[in-house]
Amino acid sequence: MTKTKPTKTNLIASDFRCPLCADVTVFYDGMVVDGQNWPKSGTTPFDFDQPTGYKLMYTAADKYDIATLKSLCRRHIMAKLRWKTAADTLVLADMHNDHEMKQETLQFLSGSVAVNVTKTTGWKTMVQTHPHLVKETVWALAAKLPPT
Repeated sequence: MTKTKPTKTNLIASDFRCPLCADVTVFYDGMVVDGQNWPKSGTTPFDFDQPTGYKLMYTAADKYDIATLKSLCRRHIMAKLRWKTAADTLVLADMHNDHEMKQETLQFLSGSVAVNVTKTTGWKTMVQTHPHLVKETVWALAAKLPPT
């Protein structure tokens, strides 16, 4: 069996590990899904409530430098940002050097949700695996405090 090499127009399904990879055929400067151009006005080809699926697609889009797909996934991830997912989202942004996602997440974390976030499994994992992000979160919190 010959291995296919991934290119900008040829993605390897094993990179995705999510149910929507069967629907994805080609991505290149816009997307073609099931033979149709996406995104159509007000829709996305991935209307499912699986945050993990969007994170996996985001990761693959970053790996293959597919800006349109990466942006689409980023918008969805950020639209669904909650205190329960904030630490995981911050780690994802850091791992992919996504400064826009990182800043939005830090801004979210520096609000009133900070106490709740520190109780999540994602936060506890982040403390162990990405301690520099804890420092950045504290700085973001401190920047919001009124001067004394």
